[in-house]
Amino acid sequence: MTDLQKHLVEQWMLKAENDLLNVANILIIETAKQMNPVQIVEQIYAELSAKIRRGVIPTALRPSALVGTVQDDPFDS
Repeated sequence: MTDLQKHLVEQWMLKAENDLLNVANILIIETAKQMNPVQIVEQIYAELSAKIRRGVIPTALRPSALVGTVQDDPFDS
């Protein structure tokens, strides 16, 4: 495959992806219009929770170790 062909395929794939995202956004907006605010929040929470469970969004519930220096407070004494 030539560089031009690769470029054209990449451009076509980007356009197809953008078209799908546009359709998805329209569907989301139309669905949201029929939902009350609590239902929207519940839906977002459910989607994010599902992504976390599947490992799509990695989460760490424990804080990472604190690294740094302790500076003296001039008003300490």
